[in-house]
Amino acid sequence: MEPSCVTVFRDELKRLFPHDEDAARLARNAMSLSEFFVRHSTYIFPRLTGEAVVHPHCHQNAVLKMKSETELLKRIGLRFEVLEAGCCGMAGSFGFEIEHYDISVKCGERMLLPRVREEKDKKLVVADGFSCREQMEQLAGFRPLHTAELLLKAVREGSRENPEGKQIHAPHTVPEMQEQSALKNRRQAEPLEIKT
Repeated sequence: MEPSCVTVFRDELKRLFPHDEDAARLARNAMSLSEFFVRHSTYIFPRLTGEAVVHPHCHQNAVLKMKSETELLKRIGLRFEVLEAGCCGMAGSFGFEIEHYDISVKCGERMLLPRVREEKDKKLVVADGFSCREQMEQLAGFRPLHTAELLLKAVREGSRENPEGKQIHAPHTVPEMQEQSALKNRRQAEPLEIKT
């Protein structure tokens, strides 16, 4: 889920509906992909070697923080740096609006975009925010990876040799997916006959 969407459910929804049990339940259960894998999954990803630079979405910095993202990156073996570049400048649709375009570019050029241009051929660049990735693609000519794409890269290209001696699941055997796989292999149910 987009970081700004998670914060809507986790932060803003509770403020709008402070006494609503459904809002509270949704706030407790809304999470990023990284949070899901760190908190609820026993899956051990194959390890990637190399380095990455990670650009946090503004809502990750302000509300969600980067604890789960950094833990997940450590688990897959990447050496990484979380950039302290501030806002990419896009800010949702702000950067697309003609009257804000110059400000948007200046925000990105302050630190983020020069760093992406410098690192893009040497390191992986990771950004979960759609707006952040769009800004980098538009102005740095480079499309960074979302965490989901990085995890897919680990599954496809990562090493199954694990220096910590933990079991690494074979491809397509994530424990949480076993139940869904079993359901897929069941025969189709017979249609109900409704008597009127």
